[in-house]
Amino acid sequence: MSGQCVITRKITVAEGVFAPGHLGELTQIVPFEMVDEVLIECGATQQRLRKLPARVVVYLLLAAALFEECGYPAVWSKLTGALGSLPLPKITATGLWHARCRLGVRPLRALFDLLRGPASAVRTAGARWAGLLVVAVDGTYLDVADDPDVRAKLGKGANQYTAASGYPQVLLIALVACGTRTVIDAVFGPRKPGEPVLGRRLMRSMRQGMVVLLDRGFATNAFLQAVDDTGADFLARLSAARKPPVLRRLDDGSFLSRIGTMEVRIIECEIAIADTTCTVPGTDPDRASFSVAFQTARDQVIQAANVFADTTVDLIGAIGRAVLEHLLPARRLRLSPRAVKRPMSRYAYKSLRVDRRTYKATISIDILLTQLISP
Repeated sequence: MSGQCVITRKITVAEGVFAPGHLGELTQIVPFEMVDEVLIECGATQQRLRKLPARVVVYLLLAAALFEECGYPAVWSKLTGALGSLPLPKITATGLWHARCRLGVRPLRALFDLLRGPASAVRTAGARWAGLLVVAVDGTYLDVADDPDVRAKLGKGANQYTAASGYPQVLLIALVACGTRTVIDAVFGPRKPGEPVLGRRLMRSMRQGMVVLLDRGFATNAFLQAVDDTGADFLARLSAARKPPVLRRLDDGSFLSRIGTMEVRIIECEIAIADTTCTVPGTDPDRASFSVAFQTARDQVIQAANVFADTTVDLIGAIGRAVLEHLLPARRLRLSPRAVKRPMSRYAYKSLRVDRRTYKATISIDILLTQLISP
């Protein structure tokens, strides 16, 4: 893959502590006193004695974030699993849903504002580069309930077969500290108008002393200018289709350019798996396994290993070494061309408005003579 990077010379840190842990540690990370103060401030304290007090519902929702694949009843079972000897009230799925609706969103939003932050000290390993706190912005899409009200507000996706498909989705964009994986800020909204527009609400949490890593989805002129206006540095990947002007070439091959009113440094780079095989003479590049490279790259992200390097560049690196250690056998010669066995779904005729109940047929009759006809 090839691309371009942009870096400016210019990152606040909302100090706080939040890191997901086991359910038994929730009350240590989010103490009762903090939850109670938030509930009082938001006016969300229950007015009468209930099976599910507001404080319990808060911890239920925090636990649901840890076990998102489970429904509320299963999360309740995990949350109360160590309390089997105590007489617990019987809770139904409907009761849990009503309790969540009563609580509303304000207490969770206020709790998030209290806890969000990089959760890193000055000397936390891997959290800073050149004295700057390293953070990243990225987005993801979350499926939500497909009911008429939600669908009317969020809409639905489209594909080549139909104008509305799948579940409605919410766009979630987060500003995360790379060294500690803690969330500094997050926003969400409809898929449209897109990541660069919705992501501008994160500027409230960007300040001088940060370096912000951006994928090319955020590398619009307006978004980069907004990041620069906060005083933060940024490193962004541009698409190869953009051709920024060359103002001055630098000794390392990069060059100074301009995006909007900003002067930036452009670094052109190209990474391919085949570069690794070139370090071992006689190795066929076709033997390099994409799956091995991909899984090793994921392991590097999970472990945050060798995220920051000095000026010395290891061309092979951990990913390259894994590729060389697990080379595929020599590929056999492909004799048959690739063919699409099923070019389209046989069930797509409704969305394509193709009437397969009736069709035109052409009948041809060929007359074969067994002997010549005399003139």
